[in-house]
Amino acid sequence: MAGNLSHFHREGALPGERGTSPGERWWQGCHRRAPRGRERSFVQGARDALRAPRHGGRGRAFRRSGKESRKGVPASSGRRSPPLARSTCNGFTLIEVLVALVVVALALGALVEAGSAHVRNVAWMGDRVLAHWVALNKAAELHAGRSWPRPGHSNGTTELADRRWRWAMKVENTSDETVRRVEITVHREEDDRDASPLERLTLFLGKP
Repeated sequence: MAGNLSHFHREGALPGERGTSPGERWWQGCHRRAPRGRERSFVQGARDALRAPRHGGRGRAFRRSGKESRKGVPASSGRRSPPLARSTCNGFTLIEVLVALVVVALALGALVEAGSAHVRNVAWMGDRVLAHWVALNKAAELHAGRSWPRPGHSNGTTELADRRWRWAMKVENTSDETVRRVEITVHREEDDRDASPLERLTLFLGKP
């Protein structure tokens, strides 16, 4: 046993290392024989293994030198990254866009209908004013005439404002023998016979 130990001392001992223990000489020999890069990684790995805390009682954790894992992926630092903040600028969904289009279409349709109705009303009011003038002209002719109109119906056409108008006149007796009732109705020439008149004027004429 002593011979083997002295043999180990003679083979393992290096110059300048007399008096050291076999374990120390082996450790120093590893440092001298290992390349410089491997020596650093070995020493750093040993130090990290000694410093690392135990996890679950299954041995010491081993941390590699550097920040890369076994497959070249950067090692996780153990901290969870903060959740990404949600953007406050949310877009519109397809249903919202369709609803907006329907609302806009209905609004435009209502505006167009209102505009068309306004145009028709303006045209109708203009025609009614002209028809009223036609009826007033016929009443003025009756007042200016020397003859007293006989009871009955009469009709005809006249021109006013570059347009043709149809008029109809109905003369009736009243309870007073010296007064007769006259009703004048005016239509546009293109209107149907059964259409409502644009103007209906009623007057009473006394016997001249």
